[in-house]
Amino acid sequence: MAVVRSVASVPDPLLLSEQASAPASETDSGWVYSKDVAGRTELFYEDDTGAQIQITSGGAVNAGAADVAANKILRANFLS
Repeated sequence: MAVVRSVASVPDPLLLSEQASAPASETDSGWVYSKDVAGRTELFYEDDTGAQIQITSGGAVNAGAADVAANKILRANFLS
């Protein structure tokens, strides 16, 4: 997997090709990637400990009452 280590402005949609597996964890780094789940491309985040969080499920944000109760809250800034 190619690693880009820079801060950049992305004026167009970002294409995330499906990964066959989660990336290897790396100290002080996190990964945003996509992979196939039951025939659908889903979005994931992996932290430097290797913990994986599935951000989308079935085409929607993967969050529910149990996630909020466990303090697993996804915060996003939507820019127009």
